[in-house]
Amino acid sequence: IGADLWNDPKPPLSAWGWVGPNTRDWRIAAQTAGNAILAVNSQWLIFVEGLGTNGWPGSDLTYVQSNPVVLSMPSQLVYSVHELSQDAYNQTWFSDPTYPTNLRALWRSRWGYLAENAKSPIFVGCFGTFFVNAVKDDQWLTQLVNYMNGQFTSDGVSDLKAGQMGLSWSVGLQDIGIFLNYKTVDTKTMSYLKSSFAPLLSGPVPSYTPTSIPSSRPSFIPSLSPTATPTFTAQPSLKPTAPSALPTLRPTNILNGAQIFAYYSTIGNQIIDNNGSSIRIAAVNWFGFETKAFALSGLKSRGYKSIINQVLSLGFNAIRLPFSGQMLITPLPLNGSINFNLNPDLNGLSPLQCMDQVVKYCGAVGLRVILDRHSSLADNGWKESLWFIPNDPYYTENQFIQDWQMLAQRYAGTYISQVTILKPYHYNKYFRSMRVKGTTVIGADLWN
Repeated sequence: IGADLWNDPKPPLSAWGWVGPNTRDWRIAAQTAGNAILAVNSQWLIFVEGLGTNGWPGSDLTYVQSNPVVLSMPSQLVYSVHELSQDAYNQTWFSDPTYPTNLRALWRSRWGYLAENAKSPIFVGCFGTFFVNAVKDDQWLTQLVNYMNGQFTSDGVSDLKAGQMGLSWSVGLQDIGIFLNYKTVDTKTMSYLKSSFAPLLSGPVPSYTPTSIPSSRPSFIPSLSPTATPTFTAQPSLKPTAPSALPTLRPTNILNGAQIFAYYSTIGNQIIDNNGSSIRIAAVNWFGFETKAFALSGLKSRGYKSIINQVLSLGFNAIRLPFSGQMLITPLPLNGSINFNLNPDLNGLSPLQCMDQVVKYCGAVGLRVILDRHSSLADNGWKESLWFIPNDPYYTENQFIQDWQMLAQRYAGTYISQVTILKPYHYNKYFRSMRVKGTTVIGADLWN
């Protein structure tokens, strides 16, 4: 259902609204990549993370006030942030004498104002705690869950209007998440989340056959060029291009006997379905595709379908899948990273084809998927400040965009819904259109 474009854009190389000798404008890059995705798959949500300025990576959206992301289809934009407890790092606000009452004002100033003022939905794409400091971590998670539920003040009452849903979110699947070892459910974390779950999202999903890896993609793994203190001779042109027309529609008779799948858009601080009803993404982050194993974590001891079934049974309605650019062109997962006795249908598949199987099964059981570009090279997220690798012949800005277009096309749908009269805030005023429906992916988190 969406693309989380890039994980944790990191200053000083990543900037927002300006460029310098050694910096690039993440806002413009997000617009360009987002529009490129929408040009080939107009149904995805585009998740754009903030910068890591004076706080957690990806959590600073203060720049949006003066320099918002402007997509060709504004109703597909969702801003995304990460919030962690003191366990990850002892940020200054944890030592504030007013803690934890200072947290709401902190979140409001950095990203919450967009939700409170109904400017944009917020997706808290990563959060969690190890409960190392039992008292402080309890206070932090309680405050965050209440804030995500719409309690923007401390009166204990939700400030959302009737029919509106709280902030969408994605918690970890392991470690700071719901599984302690991919088998044992962390009942403590689950107890905090119980008030924030939401119904399954619209479905079911028609079956599809993903295309093969494009033949133009290289079969080798590019080497990493030295990147210490990169110097850029010129800022490449990243002007957003005009959106192309909606995909050519197939004859409506293909709908005979087919189920209709609703994609999603936004209005104000809400993500909505085709009926205009508010929905809430309540997801888990399932790591592994972004690592040098090139396989989802936990598959040594469990089948992926078993894990997906348990995620569903616990009340989640979506999975966020981090991946690396390297994973897309890697021929096979690391030897030993998957128990093929438990995952026989993954045997012999490339990592990308394994992701196909995961996406397909999620759709079959009713879970939705958000793809998250975590890094260019595997296990390299903390070292990569930019969504490309300077001076590298393969991991360029153009390749970053091409990868997203490939995925958007790969998981694009093949079924058509009923004619939908789009509301005035959708795309163009009073624009009447057929909307293409399809697989379980609802968007892309452009860069983590």
